[in-house]
Amino acid sequence: MDYNGTSVPRRVAWIDTNNSTEYHDVTTSIMLRKEKPYKVLSDPGRSAVTVSLHLPSGVSDIAVTLNHCSTSDEVRIYFQVNSEFLYRSYHVASSDDFSEHTFRVPLNTIKIGNNKMVLGLNEGSQGEYLLSDLNIRTGMFRSYM
Repeated sequence: MDYNGTSVPRRVAWIDTNNSTEYHDVTTSIMLRKEKPYKVLSDPGRSAVTVSLHLPSGVSDIAVTLNHCSTSDEVRIYFQVNSEFLYRSYHVASSDDFSEHTFRVPLNTIKIGNNKMVLGLNEGSQGEYLLSDLNIRTGMFRSYM
């Protein structure tokens, strides 16, 4: 985020992956964490999570934080914003515990109003991608009047 006085950090949306998101060929599990379910993407080329997000004018910065892990070192995901690939083959290291990774979203890929973000399991991936949470944060330009 830009903290030089031109932008104010502001959370626009918290996405709980168990309630407000569209899923394609995705299951829910509690095998690793009984207290908090997570999503399992296991069908390469088909498993995907789609988040629709309405953004106001004045967005100066946007970042998406994923709390995730995978069951194999051969798991790769893709991340699209409004049909534009930000990552075509992001490697998710194998781990038995969830960790957070943050991706900055270029402003030229978003628009005022409705935006669609898609996170999916790449074709050819071997193993499962486990997604706990998505956190979307933005900065807003300050208006001086």
